[in-house]
Amino acid sequence: MGWYELLATLVVVVSPVAVVVVLGGAVALVRDAIERVPAIGFTGLALTLVAAGNLLVERRCGLSVNRPIVTVVVGPDPCRSGALAAVALVLLLTVLTAVATLVRR
Repeated sequence: MGWYELLATLVVVVSPVAVVVVLGGAVALVRDAIERVPAIGFTGLALTLVAAGNLLVERRCGLSVNRPIVTVVVGPDPCRSGALAAVALVLLLTVLTAVATLVRR
């Protein structure tokens, strides 16, 4: 088994675990935000879900058509900046929701 096969196996094994951990953290964050300040929690959740859904919408960039979540990993360099901006928006909304609920506490 070469290094490529080992790396591929690690990605296949670690990816589902990482998804479960991230989703668990996101659920805990949403529950806490809604419990502390319901208006901000629901607003932040709605905006974050819209931005996350935007990651799955196909876009045309140059000769390729891809979703931003895929373009971040395998897209050509000129298209990667737009995809990174879409991912950054999801992360920014998540952090802003968390900070807003802590400040309003």
